[in-house]
Amino acid sequence: MPEHLLEILETDLRALSVEARKNDGVAAHITGWFSGPEHPAIKEAAERTMLKLRSMSAKQEGLDPAKTSKEALKPFLMACESKNPKLASIALMSLQKLLASGIVPLEDMLTIIKALEQVEKLRDDVVQLKILQTALSLMQARALAENEAAVASVLGLCFRLLSDAKNSDSVVNTAAATVRQAVTLVFEHVLSEGQSHKQITGSRRPSSASGDGAAGEASVGDRPRRLSKLGSGLLAEQGAANAALKLLDELCMMATASSEAMLRWLRAPTLPRYFVLDLLDFVLTNTADVFRTVPAFEHTLLVRICQLLVTQLQNLLDPACDPATQATDLRITLRIVRTVLSKFYRQLRAKCGVFVETLLAGAESPCTLWQRINVMQVMRALCSDHHLLFFLFTSYDMRQDCKLNAVEEMVRCFSSMVESIVSSSKEDELASTMSALLQTGIPGKDWHVDGDIGNSSPETGVACLAMLAVDSLLGVVNALMMLTDTTIDGIEEAKSQSQPHSLQSAASGTLDEDPQVSRVASEGACVAMVETTWNMVLPALSLLLSKAQGEVLVLKLLRGYQAFTQASGLLRLTEPRDAFLSSLCSFTLASTAESASADGPAGPLSPKASKGHKDLSRATSVAGRQPGGAAASMEVADIVVLTPKNVHALRTLFNVAHRLHHLLGGAWALVLDNLNSLDRILEAPSTTTQEVSAQTGSAAHSSDLAILAVAARQLFESSRDMATEAVVAILMGLRTVSMRSIPHAASQPGTLKLFSLARMVEVLLYNLHRIHHLWPIFLDHLGELLTDERASVRAAAIDALGRAVGGALAHVTSGGNVTANGDPLEASAGSGAIPSTPQSPPYRPSEDGGAAEHMLMVALHMLYKDSQEAERPQFDVQMGIMRVVLQLLQRHGEQLSSGWTPVLRLLEAVPSAHGAAPALSDTGNTAVSKAAVVGLSFQSVQLLASDYMSSLPPHLLRTCLSVATLYARQQADMNVSLTAISLLWNAADLLSKLSAAPHRAHSQGGDFSSTSTTADNSSLPLDGQQFEELLRVLFVALQGVSTDPRPEVRNSSVRTLFSVVASHGARLSGPAWDEALWEILFPLMRLVHQMTASSSKEEAQAEILGKSKGEEVAMLVHHSRNSEQKQWDETLVLAISGMGRLLRQHLPLLRGMEAFPQGWEELMMVVESAIAGARREVALAAIAVITQMALAHGATPAMETYMWKRALRAVGVGVEAAASSSCLLPIQARLELVTAIGTLYTSLLTVLEASDLEEMYIWAERLARQPMSVDDPGLFVAGILPPVQKAALSLLPTLVPPQNLPQLWPKLLEALLRLVRPQILLLPSRPPSAGTTPSHNINKRALSCLAQERVVDTVAQLYRDQVPWEARSATFPAVVAALGSCLALRYTLPSSPLWRTAVQSFTTVVSAGLPAVNIAAVTGDESPPEGCWSSLAEAFEGFLLGPPHNPDDSSAAAAGPLYENDVVLTACAHAAEQDQSRLVAIVDRGAARPPGPEALSSTAGSRFRQHCLRKMYILCSRGVESHGTPNCLLPVAQQALPMFLSRAQGMLESAAASAAAAPEAARMDVDEFMCLLEVLHLMQLAPSVADAVIAPGTPLQALVALRRANKQLAMYSGAVEGNSANMAG
Repeated sequence: MPEHLLEILETDLRALSVEARKNDGVAAHITGWFSGPEHPAIKEAAERTMLKLRSMSAKQEGLDPAKTSKEALKPFLMACESKNPKLASIALMSLQKLLASGIVPLEDMLTIIKALEQVEKLRDDVVQLKILQTALSLMQARALAENEAAVASVLGLCFRLLSDAKNSDSVVNTAAATVRQAVTLVFEHVLSEGQSHKQITGSRRPSSASGDGAAGEASVGDRPRRLSKLGSGLLAEQGAANAALKLLDELCMMATASSEAMLRWLRAPTLPRYFVLDLLDFVLTNTADVFRTVPAFEHTLLVRICQLLVTQLQNLLDPACDPATQATDLRITLRIVRTVLSKFYRQLRAKCGVFVETLLAGAESPCTLWQRINVMQVMRALCSDHHLLFFLFTSYDMRQDCKLNAVEEMVRCFSSMVESIVSSSKEDELASTMSALLQTGIPGKDWHVDGDIGNSSPETGVACLAMLAVDSLLGVVNALMMLTDTTIDGIEEAKSQSQPHSLQSAASGTLDEDPQVSRVASEGACVAMVETTWNMVLPALSLLLSKAQGEVLVLKLLRGYQAFTQASGLLRLTEPRDAFLSSLCSFTLASTAESASADGPAGPLSPKASKGHKDLSRATSVAGRQPGGAAASMEVADIVVLTPKNVHALRTLFNVAHRLHHLLGGAWALVLDNLNSLDRILEAPSTTTQEVSAQTGSAAHSSDLAILAVAARQLFESSRDMATEAVVAILMGLRTVSMRSIPHAASQPGTLKLFSLARMVEVLLYNLHRIHHLWPIFLDHLGELLTDERASVRAAAIDALGRAVGGALAHVTSGGNVTANGDPLEASAGSGAIPSTPQSPPYRPSEDGGAAEHMLMVALHMLYKDSQEAERPQFDVQMGIMRVVLQLLQRHGEQLSSGWTPVLRLLEAVPSAHGAAPALSDTGNTAVSKAAVVGLSFQSVQLLASDYMSSLPPHLLRTCLSVATLYARQQADMNVSLTAISLLWNAADLLSKLSAAPHRAHSQGGDFSSTSTTADNSSLPLDGQQFEELLRVLFVALQGVSTDPRPEVRNSSVRTLFSVVASHGARLSGPAWDEALWEILFPLMRLVHQMTASSSKEEAQAEILGKSKGEEVAMLVHHSRNSEQKQWDETLVLAISGMGRLLRQHLPLLRGMEAFPQGWEELMMVVESAIAGARREVALAAIAVITQMALAHGATPAMETYMWKRALRAVGVGVEAAASSSCLLPIQARLELVTAIGTLYTSLLTVLEASDLEEMYIWAERLARQPMSVDDPGLFVAGILPPVQKAALSLLPTLVPPQNLPQLWPKLLEALLRLVRPQILLLPSRPPSAGTTPSHNINKRALSCLAQERVVDTVAQLYRDQVPWEARSATFPAVVAALGSCLALRYTLPSSPLWRTAVQSFTTVVSAGLPAVNIAAVTGDESPPEGCWSSLAEAFEGFLLGPPHNPDDSSAAAAGPLYENDVVLTACAHAAEQDQSRLVAIVDRGAARPPGPEALSSTAGSRFRQHCLRKMYILCSRGVESHGTPNCLLPVAQQALPMFLSRAQGMLESAAASAAAAPEAARMDVDEFMCLLEVLHLMQLAPSVADAVIAPGTPLQALVALRRANKQLAMYSGAVEGNSANMAG
């Protein structure tokens, strides 16, 4: 006994003792009078018990519960007998605690029961409540449960307290609750007693529901007898069960007896029927296991309870019943029936059919509305039990011997009820009422007669009845769905587990049969149930849904649609599945009737299933349907409004598609047809829903539209988790929908949008891990679209192709980390990216060797090939495919592996088909289209060459070069050809780079997947052999393009070929060089030269570009390219220039080749021919070859002697052509030829021989002498030298002989002096005579005054600055003579500036030449040439003493030569005496030169004579010591003095004679006379000079001698001698 219980008892005993001692107050005295001596006894008993309990606790011994209980009960029992309510309540409370502790034995419990019966008479509320609590504690005791009498006493006590109308409400209510719990405890004790005695099995073997019908009936018939035997045996041994059975019998009797009857076993009056029925329902619900496991109770259930319920139900369903009095009984009875059917259907067997028939009868129209409503409430609850429905169907519907088809009749009843109510109601009235009821939630609870129906209108009741029927139908549907799910899921589970599922066990009725067989039988039952009910459920649901308005009702109906469709699909029942899908689709966007008329039957609808399918949103949503789908053919209104019904129907459709994706098969077409229409509607800018359209001024899409769009996307996204067969079915369905929707979509304005095609692409991209199964379907559909006659359809197909291939290729090359749009997964985080899942593993190229990638690229090639082979050219398709290829290469080229081969094959097919020259039959549009296709495809080639070529293996590099060559040779687009040639150039650079990269081991032409382009764009190196082989392919390709008929193309190719060879020649081996030079380059140059020589010179006809205003428009062609020969000339120029550049760069490498001399000779022959051909560009290129070679290798060992000798010979040929009398060589070529001579001189100066330089002097002289041809523009421009002559004259001074060849200076000066021909200036200008060519006549006057001035000045500068003294001395006579001939022009052509320039040059030459001549005379090494002084004198005489001249310019020009005469006379010591006298006489003759008639009025002649007089004075005074006495001064003075005195005398005499004859003329001679007197006055003579003029033996001589003797008069005598000499003169 627990210690705390002792404490509690002690506390209660103390309280009892205290209460017993209370004797205060009137009440206490009165109570004490009546109680007598009991109170002190109670007090003493309580105290004595406390002491005993304390002593027992103090001894710390184990307390005996029985002994303790007896000791403790005495005072409490005495208190109960005291009739004192307070003492009784304390006692009852303590007794309840003792009972709860479990220490009270059975005999004491019986004593307590008697005490309770005594206390019951007190009628105190507190005491009564304590009694109920104590009674419940007694009922919980297991020992008491076996005592039938005790149980009856306790229950009777509770029943009496409940049935006593005098008790308070609290006591009644507590009693009712206590009765419920006590009754329940009675039945629970039955179970516990059976388990403890091991006499009742927990389960049994029920008969099979699907077994033989006769056996089943026998089993049902024998069951009551068998249960009766089992029950009698059980009653004999079990007291708890016997008590429970008697209690159950009492309850059944109370349910049928009158209210005045008394219960014999309980010794209590009967309770109200509704309470008894409710109590019975409570017992059946909470203790159902008793009735399932104990045969006696099962028998009672079948015999008593079921019979009671059937009788009550039949009575209460009489239409004559009053709802005011019997509605409650009916509800309670129906509730018990529901409990019995749902809890004990396996035990009832045949009774279930009776109940179902009774309920169905109560639901029919003969019954009143309130009765039908109550029945339908029960039916709704029963229909939600899928186990019950399965049992009913297998026990009745599937048995041939049963007339009752329980489930079928139930469904038919519900369906007919819905149809009749909906059909008989007014339009929209029923739907509105049902929606209102659903909003208030009334159908979810049981109605009461006085509350619900009494206060509601009949329309509300009808609506409620309809709602209950709908709920029942939906319950059947949901139960069927649960059965199907359990069965289908269990089939797979049973294969791995041995125990059967509870549902199948219950259905089969056996436990030891094969679980797989049981599940198959269950699946068959489900199939039969669906086939039986679908054509009844569908019309009712569709009819009601067509009129439903409220969202709650619509959702309920759509959930039913979804459940039944899923069940049909899971069971693989095509007809009901498609029927429900078709009906559901009719509510998504449009009406079924219109759809059927446009598209034909959408599914196998029965006549019942097709009735009344109308959408209430007709006025606000889609107006109709079009061919091709649920609403694909709709004529979209200005504003498309989707009702909530449409939205929810679409959501339901999505759910069905998700659930049945692997089972829909051909039904996918129905789903996809609606999704296609949904996509079209969502794409419409005016589409909205009712929640948005109700707002004003809002055009934004609602959240529902966004949800629908996401749901549609998620449906296709989930395909990656579907089975392959399901995805194939989806693609096939999309293909069908796409083909049906094309006609309407193409007829709509704007851009064509094929939504089904777009969804096909999405499905394909979501299932790339199994693309091999799906790609053929998609490709076949694309083939159908690409052959369509409408361009918009073909364009849409191309766009889909690009997205599909792009996304697939991204998945293949990136290992699956892409989205459905082909973007990388990292870049699509949060935007619906497709993660890699176990169901859709990422693709790895190594798994199939790149087969998927190859398949994708081959598809592009096949489609392109099909477009080429079509009857009508489909250039838009070809353009689209090439655009796709370009995009693929831009995005995924780095990751391509095995796909390169078909890509290159595709790119190769374009120029092969369109690369030929335009045919005569081609129209302008066809030619333009071909060019566009070629241009677009070439962009891919460019991308390949620029970005990916470095990573290709050698065998694909060779293919790339071949493809580029095809584009270079195609004739459709010239720009493509030119760019392709540049790509070949870049390819050569790339090959060189690859060959220079570090070599890594790789196999040529091996597995491409191992050497493909990689993400890091690493390149594959080439060895030397591969490099040269690829270069050879490139060289041959360029050689072929170099003969293209289009000049632009072949010119570019020639330029590229030579540039490539020149750039990469250093890496070529000897054999490669031999092949490049002698098999490619030189044959190409030879061929071009031959084509130049043999091509036509006629002007080509201009190409017609088109028409403008009816007239043809021709292309303008420059005159330099207007003939075939001129075009080939340009090619030859490039070939020659390229060859020259090649040899210039690699001459040290090539000169050692055996065949190089022959090659050089061939090149020089072409150069000679080009120069002599008189074609400007060709000649310039040929000359440039020589000059550039000379500049690069002129004096180096690489330029061997035979090479530059041959080059000089070629230049000589050019000079011959340029300086010939019939020269046709353009002026630019002649100028370049002059430059070439200078370049050769500069470059080869150290190796040139004297003969070579002399030849160069001759070339320059000839070019200066023959500078013009008849074709030169501006032949005679005054004051400007011809360009060639100017260049030649500029060249000659630069051709100075080297230091080792000074003997060439006279040759150079002679060449220059041969150009000084002043007599040419005197030739008359007359037209050319017969027999002379125009060129000869032109060049006859080429040595103009300006040219000779340039030569004279050049000679003077060279003579003064560069010519050595030996050469100056040797060439002095020739130079002076040439200049003297120019000086003579003073008199023959005084207006020419040549003689003036010659004066300055003459001064320079004389100043520089006389010292050289004197040096030569002094040294004796080089004797001065003969005629030096005579030529000098002749020059002076010709210039100073020529015929009369114009006095306006003579004096100024004469001053220089006179001065030079004085210089000459001071340096003529080595001149002969006659030459000296001749020079002095020239000055004297100038002083006496008589003026001509034209000079009478001019002072120029007078000034000249005065100048000569002063010069004579200077010459005579040279003997004076103050002036110095060089060797030649004194002789010159001695020769000049006599001449001067003689000239003075003559002048004086002439002046005197003139004054006498003509005074005016005398005035003009005054200046000369005064000048003479001044000179005579100032003259001082040296004695030796004076002696020359004094005759010996004369007095004057004596006087002079006397004066000289007197030293004091020396100075004076000198002056006197001078003056005397003058006077003597």
